[in-house]
Order: sequence, then C-alpha cells, then structure tokens
Amino acid sequence: MEGHAQPVRVGKLRAARASTINLLPTATMLVCNERKPVKIDTGAQYSVAGQDWSRYDTKLDTVAPVDYMEGFSGVAVKVLGVWRSDFLTQYQQHMQVDALLVASDTPDFLVGEDWMYAQGVKIDFLASEMKFS
Repeated sequence: MEGHAQPVRVGKLRAARASTINLLPTATMLVCNERKPVKIDTGAQYSVAGQDWSRYDTKLDTVAPVDYMEGFSGVAVKVLGVWRSDFLTQYQQHMQVDALLVASDTPDFLVGEDWMYAQGVKIDFLASEMKFS
C-alpha cells in the first residue's frame, strides 16, 4: 500500500538469570579452525551473533523474524539477516546453528532457545552439559 510504512519488528533478548551476557555459560567451539567462545542462553528467544561472525558463517536466503534486536549489546541493533554457523564441540559433535546476525561490534554469539527447542536439547547444569534427545 502506498503511503503506509511497514511496521518495524523488534525482538527482545531475554537473558536467563544473568544480568549481563558475560555471566552466561560459555562453551568453546571450533569454527573455521579457530576456537571461539559461544554463550548458551536458555532464555534468549533467538540465537544471535555480532556482525564479526559473518566471516565464519553463511548467509541464508530467508527472512529474519525481526528487524531489530533489543538487549544484545545494550541498545536496539539492526538485524542484518539470518546466518548459518557450523561448530565442532570438544566432543567432536557437529552443531549447526542459524542465528540472527546483528549490526554490532560485540564478539558474542548466543545460542538461544530457538535452536535448543528445534534440536530437543536439555541443559544439565550440574554436569555443565547440553544433552540431545
């Protein structure tokens, strides 16, 4: 429709039991032969990564569920698209995560509940492990 602006979709990052992203549980993953920290957030609605992750990942031809993400770097940041990351865990397991890439200089990558639900993952906090169903 001419003359009508498209509504902006804003996603809110819900960090679970952590006042800052730095306090979230972190796993070291191998990506493109580099060891990188990846944070696990059972309360984050989406998996999200800072724009630096684009050099490791593949852009997908899909529409992101939101246009902006609030709370990832302290302010609302533009979502640049959906990117796929391929990780190798310390147990030699392959993980593929589709994440929202945001226009932010933060080096963080958050694996959110979207990926955990899709994979049937359960978190064992006592053993510090993710368990796949």
